Amino acid sequence: MRKILKRLSGAAFAAALLFSWQAASITARGEETPRRDDFVGHFLARYVTTFLNMGNNRFPSDESNAVLQTGDGYMWFGGYNGLYRYDGAKYTVWDAVSPGGFGSQNIRALYEAEDGTLWIGTNDKGLVAYRNGAFEIYDRTAGIPSNTIRDIAEDADGGIYCGTPEGIFYVGRDGSVNLVPLDTDIRQAVVSLCFDGGGNLYAVLNGGELFVLTGDGATVRRPHSSPVHSVGCVSDGRVIAGTRDGEALILRFGGGGFTLSEEKTTPLANISSVYEDSNGYIWLTSETGVGFLDNSGSYRHVGNPGGAGFFSDICEDYQNGYWITATRGGITKLTVGAFSDFNALLYTETGSANAVFMDNDDVYIGTNDGLFAVDKSGRPIHTELTGMIDGRVRGISGDTRGNVWICVYSELGVIRYDPKTKSVKSWTDADGMTSERTRVAHELANGVMAVGTAEGISFIKGDEVISANEAFETNAFIELPEIMVLSLVSSTDGTLYIGTDGDGVYAINKEGTVRYREEDGLTGGVVLRMLSNPNDNGVWVAASPGLCYIDGDGKTARVINKVPPYTFLDALRYKDDIVLLTSGMIIRTDAEKLLVPEFPFAHTSVGQASGLTVQISANARNMIADNGDLYFCTDAGVSIYSFESVKEHFVPYAGIAAIEIDGREYSDFRGVVKIPRDANRITFEMSLLSFGLTDDTVLVYMLSGQS
Repeated sequence: MRKILKRLSGAAFAAALLFSWQAASITARGEETPRRDDFVGHFLARYVTTFLNMGNNRFPSDESNAVLQTGDGYMWFGGYNGLYRYDGAKYTVWDAVSPGGFGSQNIRALYEAEDGTLWIGTNDKGLVAYRNGAFEIYDRTAGIPSNTIRDIAEDADGGIYCGTPEGIFYVGRDGSVNLVPLDTDIRQAVVSLCFDGGGNLYAVLNGGELFVLTGDGATVRRPHSSPVHSVGCVSDGRVIAGTRDGEALILRFGGGGFTLSEEKTTPLANISSVYEDSNGYIWLTSETGVGFLDNSGSYRHVGNPGGAGFFSDICEDYQNGYWITATRGGITKLTVGAFSDFNALLYTETGSANAVFMDNDDVYIGTNDGLFAVDKSGRPIHTELTGMIDGRVRGISGDTRGNVWICVYSELGVIRYDPKTKSVKSWTDADGMTSERTRVAHELANGVMAVGTAEGISFIKGDEVISANEAFETNAFIELPEIMVLSLVSSTDGTLYIGTDGDGVYAINKEGTVRYREEDGLTGGVVLRMLSNPNDNGVWVAASPGLCYIDGDGKTARVINKVPPYTFLDALRYKDDIVLLTSGMIIRTDAEKLLVPEFPFAHTSVGQASGLTVQISANARNMIADNGDLYFCTDAGVSIYSFESVKEHFVPYAGIAAIEIDGREYSDFRGVVKIPRDANRITFEMSLLSFGLTDDTVLVYMLSGQS
């Protein structure tokens, strides 16, 4: 097991989004591959997956055997193309011909000792120590039994133990090389090592035998049943042995012998490494996939990321991301994102989403194929309502009486559903609707429902479709749009604003109708969304492109010029802020400061750099829950972004990668770097050792003592 990095902090905010690892499928032999379970789907909903290889992200190879993050924050990778150090921006590569290297590009194992030394196990040049920018080689001339190093472990005294095809040796703190023979006649070709907290050394031989060399020097062999392939020592004195047949053996050693606590059957083959993360999960990599044992000891199958297989090692970085190596395919990187995939969180599959609405912890999702509903536990809700809708649901909203209104873009029209009584009523053309293709429903202050359709607007009072004059209790002439209605909102004085698909905005109240078009101050006639301002009776208008505002007195409309002219798909209110959605970005800004020209457009935004890998749906109905979670519709379902997640701020690691003085580069900082008196130019190469999706940290440094 690789040593777990001592973390500065975790990036613990609730996050990420779609995770596209292998689910169940049928192999060429007609066998079903193992399916990723719901627990794993929920866990991985926090993460974004990236594949690193020669074709992506400039990774220097298409394979890797070992991965490690050292205490200074650098990521290290070892494979058959050399040793790579990654600082979050670039790779430094040492191979067989690198100046100042160690003459090998075949790396099998990496380990960081307690004193900060990076130990490198090569396939042909022995053991290498990396300290302060320099390599020190221990090969056969130094007394080691073989130049092929398969695994590395450390004892409590700082001795570095290595497994080789010719047995075990260790390098003491004084640099001495010492052989450690096991008391057995079997050829001691050691492939995996680990130390437990009691000073016992566990060794797996190439033939599948598991031995323990006790703290007092005795050799004990575990009875050979299923051949063991790897071993890891984890917390609570447990030892996990991974077998060739895919069993995870949870062992304990004491009283001169092994006890088998549990045997976990997995779909893996040739378990190659055992790793304990910060959650206490025990990760297993193998030739056929990846999985982990959760805190209850249950095996959770993750799958085969990228379909490459031959996974060899795993490491969790200090930002809670995971790096999984493969001898074929490169690196799979799991990064904590800013979004959560609702489908994965509640184990659902909805397809593209058009509307999302929450009612007493029940979540309703409108899709192109009907209505989907789940309770707070994620269990599907099957009612007459969900069974009757097989058309495209465009809008879902609620009223003050507890009803849920579903706008269907088909012959079903608009539907009113009472969750308490499960009663359902619908209105169509036959009932007087302007069109059966409905898009949005909105309640007026007097309880009348306004319903936007593909051909205008209708009003429903009680169970009847009524006229606009009846809805507003007026005899004034009211002009209604005869075009598709995209959005509806009421201002605080009861005026209904109707956003259309090309005909601007209609404002209707007891006095009649006022029109707002491009010549009246809007940027366009297509009005996707509007949002009322309760502070001054005005209305924000997302009139593609850009953001406009109709003043509270209703006399003028104007463009908010400080806001970039994006096509805003939705506008929502959260506390004192306005939240604007584009197809690939979520923007949050102070609502009232938008209206003051002297204030700049101060805002925060999240998007692709924060893990948004799906497209936000146009003409969709989104919502912000009471707890600050934004539920928004995408082309792959519903995603969640939390405005209230506690983002655990941390100071990321930074380092000096190199210093260049008049063209001469220094990378060995074991002593003082002397600057010549006649030096003209000094360049410091800094590394921000942050490996998340985005980081707004700014690196600064100063040169003191220079007059």
